[in-house]
Amino acid sequence: MDPKTMPKNNAPRLWGVVYDVGLNYTGTGYSVHPFNLALVKHDMHVIATVLHATAIRIEGKEISRLVLAAQAAHEVGLAVYFNPWKMNATAEETKEYLLEAAKAAEQLRSVDGADMIFLVGCECTIFSKGCFPGDDFAERVTWFGTQLSLASESTLTNPPQAILDRSSNLNELLRLLVGATKKHFRGPISYSAGSWEKVDWSLFDIVGIDHYRRGESAED
Repeated sequence: MDPKTMPKNNAPRLWGVVYDVGLNYTGTGYSVHPFNLALVKHDMHVIATVLHATAIRIEGKEISRLVLAAQAAHEVGLAVYFNPWKMNATAEETKEYLLEAAKAAEQLRSVDGADMIFLVGCECTIFSKGCFPGDDFAERVTWFGTQLSLASESTLTNPPQAILDRSSNLNELLRLLVGATKKHFRGPISYSAGSWEKVDWSLFDIVGIDHYRRGESAED
């Protein structure tokens, strides 16, 4: 539905898309290569004026790419969900990475005037080390899928106890990452949670949960 035609009482405050500036899923290269700033600016213009978005979530590993894309988004009036994403990193590695990213995001927010929301991570149970068993993404997802298959009646939104038991690991990590981010970033902070993750949302300013369709009808 076009957000311009939605009933006012049902219209979301922010309407947007996810934009990838280069993620490294396997350690073998970026999902976006090469990075083309002219193309990014074109995309931002289309997202704002053709798709009529009011916000964009920009995700990627290289902080310099995130900053350039966020500047381009700000120039066309988009609110920015700033999502620095270093995959398969330890808690300490991610903390140090977010300290640097938070400085860059605060510069955009306080000096450039961008409408910024900082995401400290995305589905850390499978994309980061230390929450689920496994040394890499494939091993963690395999463990995750095995637990779902072993427990009858389990779903992504109603996971088995073996998965729920890992919530303490996740929330310990998130407390560390939020604390690091707040050292430099003064705007609202959120997290992109998997629907199976039981997050302590008191740590955050905005609740953010990823939901994936699994055969539901349009009405559902």
